[in-house]
Amino acid sequence: MPLAISRESCVLTQRSRTAQHPSLDAMPVRYDRDDLRRLITVTVSDPYTTADIITVIDRQVAENTWDYALFYDLRSVLAKTDLKQGPLLAAHLESVAAGRRRGPVGIAINPDTDRFLASLQYARTVAELAEIEVLVTAPQVASWLTRHVHESGRAM
Repeated sequence: MPLAISRESCVLTQRSRTAQHPSLDAMPVRYDRDDLRRLITVTVSDPYTTADIITVIDRQVAENTWDYALFYDLRSVLAKTDLKQGPLLAAHLESVAAGRRRGPVGIAINPDTDRFLASLQYARTVAELAEIEVLVTAPQVASWLTRHVHESGRAM
């Protein structure tokens, strides 16, 4: 019988690892996988690197969750946008996609012009591999989650 992992058990696993390794509390990227809703939430804070995001992409491939909805929450990131990050991420995404289209991706950001333009450029660059929406307001985030999160395998 396959094991179904709920969001709660995934978060519990993350907390137990953090308790065993207190240094994980300061990690700039938190990855929560919810198999029942087919949603991965990646919460990013400063300081994070391109390598941190590549690790998220690689984990999604390794866990065979390429078609899950992926919600990046970058609203707490204050550091200046690295414009070189987008092309590096796009190249890595293309190399691991193996011709597969990725599930929908939502990127929630603060209303910062540079970050918004960089996010739009990234979305255009990988348009053949994934449907990416850049989300600036709370209603946009809520709408994206409503459209892309599943309950027990059915669209909400």
